[in-house]
Amino acid sequence: MRPVFMALSRRLDSRLRGNDGTGGTLRGDGEASAGWLGDGALRAPSRRLRADWIPAYAGRAVMGRRLRGRWVRGYAGRAVGYAKVSSGRERRVAARAGRPAPSPACHPRASPRLPSARRDATIQPMASQWTTINVDGAAAEAYLALPDAPGPHPGVVVAMHVFGIDRFVQEKCDALAEAGYAAIAPYIFHRSPVSNARLISYAFDDPARRETAMPLKDCLRDGELIADMLAARDALRALPDVAVPFGVTGFCIGGRIAYLMAVRTRAFAACADFYGVDVDLPWGDGEPDPLSLTGSLDCALTGFFGDLDANPTPADVDKLEAALREHGKPFEFHRYPNAQHAFNDPYNPVRYDPEVSADSWPKLIAFFDGALKAQEAAR
Repeated sequence: MRPVFMALSRRLDSRLRGNDGTGGTLRGDGEASAGWLGDGALRAPSRRLRADWIPAYAGRAVMGRRLRGRWVRGYAGRAVGYAKVSSGRERRVAARAGRPAPSPACHPRASPRLPSARRDATIQPMASQWTTINVDGAAAEAYLALPDAPGPHPGVVVAMHVFGIDRFVQEKCDALAEAGYAAIAPYIFHRSPVSNARLISYAFDDPARRETAMPLKDCLRDGELIADMLAARDALRALPDVAVPFGVTGFCIGGRIAYLMAVRTRAFAACADFYGVDVDLPWGDGEPDPLSLTGSLDCALTGFFGDLDANPTPADVDKLEAALREHGKPFEFHRYPNAQHAFNDPYNPVRYDPEVSADSWPKLIAFFDGALKAQEAAR
């Protein structure tokens, strides 16, 4: 089996690197150039991957991970893969060039009635459940994880990544609960007809996963996101074993949302940004971009970024750091030279870096301990 696997891995390795003439490359935000799908060269291998071996480029160390009953082999080096160019990329490029952005085909608003969803049975939480929160009179689904120990506990609102409240986000909420924090993750696409259960049902390599998620992301508006996150904070605050102060964190689009909450509200005492995208772009007509509001930041801030990421790029992170220094805002950023976007998502076989993930999470907990638990103890 091993010789067969290695031979197939070498063939796929050559193909994924573009040596077959496709010329495609994967950028750090998960988007690939049109060459990956344009001539169909990778369509047959991508179907083969669902039932066979998948080479994954996920950091500096060679690692193995079981994915849907198949072994995924990790390689060192640049991230490579296959995906479609999303309208989100077009919007970012247009905005930075001063051109009108393409209008996304936003889904109509859904009924306030929540779709049903079940938690992944493989996850063993401290005390976790699906719940609903009230967002301006409408019901929104949320994932809630609570510590087993008696409270009061500080709370953390977790902004999901673009693929919903999946196993990755659920487990991060559970890990926060294990560290003594009440954590809640609201489903920020609740205004669409796409339920969280549907969004997280797609396999990682299913093109429908991105085709479903990216238009939803393009319909997000900052004002609505603020309402979602504040409603989640209020839901935590109403629990008997939860008390101020509160923190906020998030991943990918959630990292941007966390920073948005830190500069647009005074609801949080600490903000942790994991590779937040588009911090320099407004989401919604008439909305200011979060970067331009850096002077309003009034809470502790930390961030975690990979230098191989393409959104945010290292230059984007430099720009954020410069704005923070210009306004005299204290912060601590952790930048990993060989890390991709989504480096701490163990269900992303292309980008997961177990070493960087293991380094970043204790730093997050130490940050929240200093900013939230220490503040609570001083009260």
